[in-house]
Amino acid sequence: MAKAAYKVIALKYRPQTFEDMAGQGHIKQALSGAITRNKIAHAFLFAGSRGTGKTTSARILAKALNCLAGDGPTVKPCGQCAACKEIAESRDMDVLEIDGASNNGVEQVRELLGNIENRPARDRFRVVIIDEVHMLSTAAFNALLKTLEEPPAHVKFIFATTDAHKVPETIHSRCQHYDFRRLTNAEIAACLEDICIKESVKVEPGALLAIASISEGGMRDAQSKLDQLIAFRGEKVALKDVEEVFGLVGQARLVELLGLLRAGDTRGVFTFVEDVFSSGKDLRSFLVGLIGTLRDALLLATCGAEIRTLDMTGDARAVLEKEAKQWSSESLVYAIDMLNECGRYLKSSEYPRVALESALFKLCRIGDLRPIEDVIAAVEALIAQSPAPAAPTSAAMAPADKKKVLASDELPVVVPAAAVPYPQEGRSAPVQPPRPAPVRGGELPESFAKAKALIQEVFNVSEEHLS
Repeated sequence: MAKAAYKVIALKYRPQTFEDMAGQGHIKQALSGAITRNKIAHAFLFAGSRGTGKTTSARILAKALNCLAGDGPTVKPCGQCAACKEIAESRDMDVLEIDGASNNGVEQVRELLGNIENRPARDRFRVVIIDEVHMLSTAAFNALLKTLEEPPAHVKFIFATTDAHKVPETIHSRCQHYDFRRLTNAEIAACLEDICIKESVKVEPGALLAIASISEGGMRDAQSKLDQLIAFRGEKVALKDVEEVFGLVGQARLVELLGLLRAGDTRGVFTFVEDVFSSGKDLRSFLVGLIGTLRDALLLATCGAEIRTLDMTGDARAVLEKEAKQWSSESLVYAIDMLNECGRYLKSSEYPRVALESALFKLCRIGDLRPIEDVIAAVEALIAQSPAPAAPTSAAMAPADKKKVLASDELPVVVPAAAVPYPQEGRSAPVQPPRPAPVRGGELPESFAKAKALIQEVFNVSEEHLS
């Protein structure tokens, strides 16, 4: 007997009711309230990044409107009636689910609008779900406007998009708009832990947080990564497995790098980058992880140990907290800004490793940085200590001699024309600008010399730039 086809985790554990959904509490409450009070709009626009539950919510709402277990719409669809089962399997004839990317023409939209004029065959409502609605053409959007403004009583529209700003304002104004937020790492980790219990998979808590952190708030992405790890390792998944499969640099190693940067150990930093590069890890993922670690250190340095928004285990938190105490908040902000700037060029650079090494080399001198306010105060103090300029002497203040007037018996010296050199034909002699007269006087006061040396050291400028 052939084995049943394997069902991936993202489909096997797809939420079937609002209660099953992770996060999005504001949306679940709003939709449940509308159903309970029988104030259901005729059009909804679900907007948010990938994997946050837009299409899942659309299907749950369709089931809530059409569940046959009760006399009307319900917040808790039974999941057992024909309507609930067929909607969950995307084969209900009264619930039309359309991909806006591949059905974006005006003719396809007109055909859809012609079909929905008929009353539903079995369900209470005809529900039209258009995924990636922002991909529709301008003409297709225009064709929707009239029906969307005054739809038949038995029709409900649910639009889902990852780019809400590309949807025309005329569509926005005819829909109830719901923004789906990215899930927190804690919410994703809790959901993954529940799945691992059901699948009899042992997994380290640190591994679940690592999966959540690289999923960028998307539950579907996290579930797909967990599926990949189970296929790779089996029924026991450790943190090192996550780092190996997805090319991550561990939290402990990143904290170690912070210590090298703080100490100005350029040899150690370059050795660290060589190890990351030779082990085949993605440099951009490494940079994102380093920026995230600096951000966590900044929160610990400014908000203290009681901050609760850090998603890490107790041991890792203690190590990072100890390192964060060695940094100033200004240095951490400077490091984050510099690495963000490096990240902008990392994708387009022909030598991404060199760009990363250059940024880290600059950060090795982060201990020499001083706030600009301190530099200005030091320069002003040195200037205040300098002696007043010496008063001018009487000889210097004496008026200049008057020009000598030739006597009548004195004739000017006439130079023969042949003695005057003419420039070569076709070329004009360059005109030399007048050189300023040298300033006489002694050397700079000692305080000015100190200020000059201080400016050279802080701003790393040469003698030529100050002369």
